[in-house]
Amino acid sequence: MAKGRILVVDDEIYIVHILDFSLGMEGYEVITALDGEQALEKARSEKPDLIVLDIMMPKLDGYETCKLLKAEEGTKHIPVILLSAKGRNVDQKIGFEVGADDYITKPFSPRKLVERINAILGQNSSHASPPADPRLVGRTPRPVALRARPSPCRLRACPSRRSPCRSRCVAPSPIASPSRSPNASAWASRCRRPSAAARAAGSWSS
Repeated sequence: MAKGRILVVDDEIYIVHILDFSLGMEGYEVITALDGEQALEKARSEKPDLIVLDIMMPKLDGYETCKLLKAEEGTKHIPVILLSAKGRNVDQKIGFEVGADDYITKPFSPRKLVERINAILGQNSSHASPPADPRLVGRTPRPVALRARPSPCRLRACPSRRSPCRSRCVAPSPIASPSRSPNASAWASRCRRPSAAARAAGSWSS
């Protein structure tokens, strides 16, 4: 079910398409018109919930269209957002004097316009953040203790055991490598294996 019906009035067709897409994604039903005369006809017949109205249009400009809409009994309650490249204070003042509820200057953000429409109609945006879980409100998150993981031994084989080294070995320097140092005792001295008592206790120190 649509959130509401929006009448978009602009003589620039690409803006009509952009707003048609943006408002449709938000859940609104969009009605379009390309000039002021069409806007009056569709406002009377379609009864939209809100009108987005450009100012500079052929036949009947936005100021006059808005003034006529607010003068008629059947359309005076419909909110009107004026959309125009005229950004001077005097232009905005005229817009509010003829009955506009809001005034947005071009270039504009479609997302910002949707937010203004939602605010006027009292609707929630479909892109709003989801409500917080009431079970978590007021609770302080517990700190998570991260344990340092020992770096793996870089000795592929311990010469003293002739098997993959499972003790905490210190990586050899580039000079002290099996290919350059045939002395196995010098190589094994870099491997700090735990004693039998330390292994039984489950811990050892270097």
